[in-house]
Amino acid sequence: MKNDWSLFKHLRIGLFISAVLFGVVGCKQSETQVETKLEPTELPVTSSSPEAIAAFRRGMEFLDVGNTQQARVNFSKAIEIDSNFASAYIFRSGTSPSNDHFKSDLRLATKKRSENESEKILIEIYTTYLNNNTEERLKQSQQLVTSYPTSARALVVLGDAYFDVSDHAKSREQYQKAIELDPNW
Repeated sequence: MKNDWSLFKHLRIGLFISAVLFGVVGCKQSETQVETKLEPTELPVTSSSPEAIAAFRRGMEFLDVGNTQQARVNFSKAIEIDSNFASAYIFRSGTSPSNDHFKSDLRLATKKRSENESEKILIEIYTTYLNNNTEERLKQSQQLVTSYPTSARALVVLGDAYFDVSDHAKSREQYQKAIELDPNW
């Protein structure tokens, strides 16, 4: 149990670092879903509901300032509106009050995921926290940046993965690249 708590705590620290540095996730929709412009520095999310996307964005705003409780409330609201909103499950897992909640949200995200590549990769990254596979986390985080080279959030996820393998110089390098992509932060 102590090892589970340590991994969970490490995940929350990484998420907090990611959230503080970078803001609200943009949205990319399929043909049958609401179209919303994607900010070039953000990762796409998929939902059929503008209301769910708005609640998700509010959740990301709270997450970005370290208020995980209010972030969780808003991610839950997004899920209540659109029960197929995989990104809301993914990010809600990072605000989980327990390992069981984390695992449950991750399972639901896996079941609900769309063809959205960022969701697939983020699920793979979050799954590595269950067995503390930091090398796979780094590999998947590198893939996220390869798939979304203009995403500041993807660079922060990669910076967190380098931090997890104790490569602090590369971690800082990724955070700096993210800041260069989005200097308004």
